[in-house]
Formats: sequence, structure tokens, C-alpha cells
Amino acid sequence: ELANLNCRALSTGGEYLFVGFNSSPYGKLFRRNGNNFEFVANVPGWSYSPSSSDMSREGNYLVVCGITTAILYEIIDNSISELYRTPTSSVRAAGFSPSGERYFIARDANLYIYKLEGQTQSLEFTYTQTGSGGSVYSAVFVSDNSLVLLGRYGSSPNVTHPLRKLDYNTDTGNWDVTSSVS
Repeated sequence: ELANLNCRALSTGGEYLFVGFNSSPYGKLFRRNGNNFEFVANVPGWSYSPSSSDMSREGNYLVVCGITTAILYEIIDNSISELYRTPTSSVRAAGFSPSGERYFIARDANLYIYKLEGQTQSLEFTYTQTGSGGSVYSAVFVSDNSLVLLGRYGSSPNVTHPLRKLDYNTDTGNWDVTSSVS
């Protein structure tokens, strides 16, 4: 079923596999059955190809990003439903924390960290890459309370790509930049 298709995004979690395509239906969800994956459903809500995706480790949440939106899905018993749609632009990446309790969306100069509690999400923190032409290219959670991001600022030929480590401060409820390398 995946032969000769232009795949754009892949994510795995639990027993599930998400594959994003460059043509309709733009996203399909599969479930592991032994050494194979069986088709479960077309992923709803897309009229163009996704650029990034990630699935929580247990496979109960999927976030898919495209050029103008990011959609958070919940997966329960071989069904997938949209929980939240975040209209946005220039989405570069998305990812879950190891427990799936948090996820991020990297967009333009901003990194948004959301917290999930059941079917409720809340924006927990926004990091902004400062400097001329500032942007957040990508990020990865190293634990539920720690994240590393790759930024960019400046203009050619003086472009800088800083790495920043952000840690969640349980005393203040904020995310603090605890180290930076440029």
C-alpha cells in the first residue's frame, strides 16, 4: 500500500505508524500486526502534504504539521480523532516528551510548549529566538522537563545556529534557558 508514494513524514508510537504523503489522502494510520502493519484509517483534516509529525511513545497521540497548521489527534482503539487545530504558518517541527504529557511546535521564531491532561491542552511556554532573522528550526525533548532546540539568527554570511537547553523549573512553573552554545 506504500509502494511508489512520495512519503513526507513518518512517526511511530506504541503499535501505530503514521505515514504522511505528498498526495491525497496525505496521511494514513497503520497498526502493527506481528511483523507487518495493517491500514487503520486515513488521517482526517489535510488538504496538502504534512511536513513534520510525531507520535507519543504509547501511540495515543499524534501531532502532524504542515505549512499552515498543526493538528493534534487522539488515537483510541483503531480510531483517530482531531483534538486541536492550531492555525499557524511556517511550522518546522513538532515533537512529544517521553511520557507524552508535553509536546512542542516550532514555528517561525517561536517554540510553543503545550501540556496535555487527558483531552485538554494548555499553552505552557513560548520561547522566542531573538536576533535578526531569528527562527527555531527544530527541537527535541531529552526528558519530560528538558528540551534542546536549534535556532538561527543573522544574515549571510554571518549566520549563527545556537543550541539552547531549556529546563522546566518546578518552583516557578517556567522553562528556563540553562545552557547555550553558539
